[in-house]
Amino acid sequence: MNKLINLGVLISAKDMLSPKLNTATSRLGKFETKIKSIGTSMTKIGAGSAAIGTAVLAPLKSFYTDFTDIAKKEGELESLSIGAKGIESITKSAKTFTSQFARVSTPEFLNASYDIKSGISSLSDEGVAKMTTMSSMTAQATKATGEEMSKLFALGHGIFSEDFTGDFDFAEKFSAAISTSVQAFRTDGADLALGLSNIGAAAKSMGVTLQEELAIVGVGKSIFNSASEAGTGYRAFLTGVGKAQEKLGLKFVDSKGKMLPMVDILEKIKKKYKNLESVKTKDLLKEAFGSDEATKLIAGLIDKTDDLSKAQVQLNENMKKGTAVTQEMAEKMNKGYEIELMTNRLVNLTSTIGSKLEPMVSSITTKIGNVAIKVTNWMEENKELSSTIVTIGAGIGAALIGFGTFSLTLGLALKFLPLAAAGFKAFNVVLVATKFALAAVSLAGKTLLLNPIFGALAAVIGFAAYVIWDNWGTLKPKFTALFTWFSEKFTWFSDVVSNTFSSVKDFFGFGDKKSSFETTLKTTEKRELNPDKNSLLKYKLNTVPPKTLSTNAIDSKKLNKNQNVTIQKIEINNPSSTVEVEKGVAKALNTKATSLSDEEF
Repeated sequence: MNKLINLGVLISAKDMLSPKLNTATSRLGKFETKIKSIGTSMTKIGAGSAAIGTAVLAPLKSFYTDFTDIAKKEGELESLSIGAKGIESITKSAKTFTSQFARVSTPEFLNASYDIKSGISSLSDEGVAKMTTMSSMTAQATKATGEEMSKLFALGHGIFSEDFTGDFDFAEKFSAAISTSVQAFRTDGADLALGLSNIGAAAKSMGVTLQEELAIVGVGKSIFNSASEAGTGYRAFLTGVGKAQEKLGLKFVDSKGKMLPMVDILEKIKKKYKNLESVKTKDLLKEAFGSDEATKLIAGLIDKTDDLSKAQVQLNENMKKGTAVTQEMAEKMNKGYEIELMTNRLVNLTSTIGSKLEPMVSSITTKIGNVAIKVTNWMEENKELSSTIVTIGAGIGAALIGFGTFSLTLGLALKFLPLAAAGFKAFNVVLVATKFALAAVSLAGKTLLLNPIFGALAAVIGFAAYVIWDNWGTLKPKFTALFTWFSEKFTWFSDVVSNTFSSVKDFFGFGDKKSSFETTLKTTEKRELNPDKNSLLKYKLNTVPPKTLSTNAIDSKKLNKNQNVTIQKIEINNPSSTVEVEKGVAKALNTKATSLSDEEF
């Protein structure tokens, strides 16, 4: 029994393990701190580098992108056989225009130039620039897009150019006519463009002027839902007017075979048919012109001949003024588009800056492209060797994927190291708590042994202690080896990671030649393996002489009168030495006990 309750064995075991646990816990804590420090430093450096790189490259990329958007359109113009000087002139006109007006951008201006040159192949390079300027200004004035208006200008030039003295004269007067029509008939450029497109060259071929055609479509808009539908109705009228004059017994052409003005035709129909609202008259007109659209146009315009005449007069007057009306409308359209106008001006600036980067980018891409061609040709000529190289490359790629997976796993492991450190700390706390619990058991020994319930509990605890004591010779090396293994592994692991991070720090230029982290670990190891002789690691478990306890206070069934128990002090000079620990414990176990101490540990 004296050996069974010799609690010094358990306490000495805890004391023997404490240095190892303390060392591992300390290293883990410092390792965790250093990892956080290095991670924070690398994060800051990485974020800073990325920010600086982005700050430097972002505007240059934006400049070059703005330039390439314009360069692409210039390339399209070049495909139409426009020379370098012509493209330079058109681009200059584009930037001048878009710096003054907001609704058309420089790339859109150049795209409009392409449409105009495609539709009017006879235009000179200078003529393309001037024509596009006028069409873009008209688009700004009439709420149309540059593309819509450029196509209308190309169409109008093909139909009415012979009525003007030249291309530039056409551009100015056509622009004035479109702007005036939009203003007078409360429509917009896009709708009016569709109306004229629906008419096509049919009216002109029959002698109709631009002013009359616009007046008919404009006034007719109030009859139909749009200028586009009015244009469709007018085309139907033109298609059936030749046959209609025969069926109605009226003459709609002059002596030269040209169709009379619309006002004159309407007046003749009105004069012959007093009531155009009657079903009979409508059926007659429909049969004569061949469609509902033509009949609807006639019925809608028959009482608006004065409006048609006034509209044509106004168109003639404004066309003589040239671009004055269009420019005034376009400038008013800038209101509310100040940001778009500012954007146009900035893009014109950045694209100019970007053009200075073009030679360098072109040189680099050309060289890379040439290398790619050479490599391609070589691979075609050396198919077997290139196949082998590709296979090896695939293998390397797979290996890199594996390494990446390992790195990710290692990173996650490092992330959970703080939890491991916390686990060791918790285990150490449990052992310390056990020591104090055992001390409490010693103090309350008499009471527990006298109580039958607690006596049974003590028996269980005693049996467990006996098992540990009885097998201590076998268990002790295992416990020692286990915690020695843990200590060595964590020492090795911390050294490896420390050296790795030191190399990374040195590579990025923010570390010393010798890692301060490594130095800290080694210094700590040396200090903890050589404790001061006066430290707490030198234990005296019983500091006062044992007192004899009368056997009358102990149940004779559980403890013989001739059997006294003592807790012998255990003194270990060097707890870090396994040999010294074994000597101290053996000496305590072999000493004859004489009494049970009730003193505190």
